Amino acid sequence: MLAGAATAAAVGFPTAAWAAFRGTTADPPSSVAAASLTPPSALGVTFSCALLGVLRPVAHLTWTPTSSPAAGYTLERWSGGTLQASYAIAGASTASYDDGLGAVQLGLGTSYTWHLRSTVGTWVSSDAVVTASSPILCS
Repeated sequence: MLAGAATAAAVGFPTAAWAAFRGTTADPPSSVAAASLTPPSALGVTFSCALLGVLRPVAHLTWTPTSSPAAGYTLERWSGGTLQASYAIAGASTASYDDGLGAVQLGLGTSYTWHLRSTVGTWVSSDAVVTASSPILCS
């Protein structure tokens, strides 16, 4: 398998069209092929402020759902190279998520990067990525 991965990189297959499989079998069994599990597209983020004890920024993430046979998505929030939160989002037709409403809130004036992947069983697609900074003041 490692030799196959080196071959794929050497011939220059487009990485956006290939899935990064993290398991050897699908759970449940599936006929998903490597080229068919694609990430969602048009990932974007806007911010607002919500009263969460005090006014705090909330990130509103939106995307175009994948057309591949995904069961849902995995969303990760990174800041400064540190993974801050990871969420499992059910439903392949889901097209938005509000981040910062839970236990791990967003800071003011902080740069964040979100990675969104399509999932089916233990298989995941490549990432859709967006980076933005939260507002420096909520009023």
